[in-house]
Amino acid sequence: MAGKQHGRDAFVSQGFDSWNKRQSLRDHMGGIDSFHHKAKENCEFLLKEKQSISAAFNKQTKIEEKIVLDICKEIGKDVFSLLVDESSDVLKKEQMVIVLRYVDNRGVVKERFFGVVHVKDTSSLTLKAAIDDVFTRNNLSMSQLVIVGVAKKHDGVDDFFKQLSLVVNVVGGSCKRQDMLRESQRERVQMSIGNGELETGRGLNQESSLIRAEDTRWGSHFKTITSLMNLFPEVRHVLAYVEEGSTLSNRNQAFGILKYFKTLDFMFYLHLMYEILHLTNVLSKHLKKKDQDILEATSLVRRTMDALKSLRDTGFAKLLSKVFSFCQKHDINIVEMTENYVTSRGRKT
Repeated sequence: MAGKQHGRDAFVSQGFDSWNKRQSLRDHMGGIDSFHHKAKENCEFLLKEKQSISAAFNKQTKIEEKIVLDICKEIGKDVFSLLVDESSDVLKKEQMVIVLRYVDNRGVVKERFFGVVHVKDTSSLTLKAAIDDVFTRNNLSMSQLVIVGVAKKHDGVDDFFKQLSLVVNVVGGSCKRQDMLRESQRERVQMSIGNGELETGRGLNQESSLIRAEDTRWGSHFKTITSLMNLFPEVRHVLAYVEEGSTLSNRNQAFGILKYFKTLDFMFYLHLMYEILHLTNVLSKHLKKKDQDILEATSLVRRTMDALKSLRDTGFAKLLSKVFSFCQKHDINIVEMTENYVTSRGRKT
């Protein structure tokens, strides 16, 4: 290097001339802000393991793992709600942000950032698989999700949803049964139109089928209940067919479901969960709108809470009237409400 810059060309272009002169070495090293000293300082930093980039990343990872572990310990086996959002990073790679909301042992509602997961796309199946993986790695369970957990804390509701899942599996267990369901529905619709019981028009009386519910998508539970109520005669017809001519396991399942269909438990929970999930489903659809105003959203939540409170406080008689009407329509014996009622578990009420 030439001029007043530190270092001599003797050290870089013309061999190591004058290497034994101390002043030449000092000139090459330069002052405290010289390139030489800065390079030496950076080299020393690099050799210090605690100040390396990898060490910083490892330290950050350990902190994150401890935070996640503390959150999981705080939740324990209790229920929590899940908040999920998806977006893309600066490299246009899809990612999912997970936040957990729960109540700690002091009754304080907490909302904690749980992590960011990269996903190949933002379809519901991919996001569900990613959530399953996160839950598995952190010893959390889908059954702890608050709406699933609250439902399963009530024996009757838990039994109802188990039976509902079994109905979908048995009725949709083969193409023949699905075809039988559709054909039976078509015949009933034609007969009802002929009797003047159904109106005709565009979009009316379309073919439908039983919808399978998913634990993390409670709107699908509402659709399952709705489809069962609409296809109740056809479902009973298919179950009667299975009961008469199938494997022993399927016959026993069909027999058990048909027996459960005739209980007050089933009829009551069918209509109760329909009413509850109908209200929450309407709210959910409105909140998913991207142009939803925060004041309008707050008002919707308040109205939904008021409607649920009204259902709890004064809606029993109206609900029971719907249960009896449904039973009468489908030729199911109505219980005498003045007599003692024995539950499926043998308890008198």
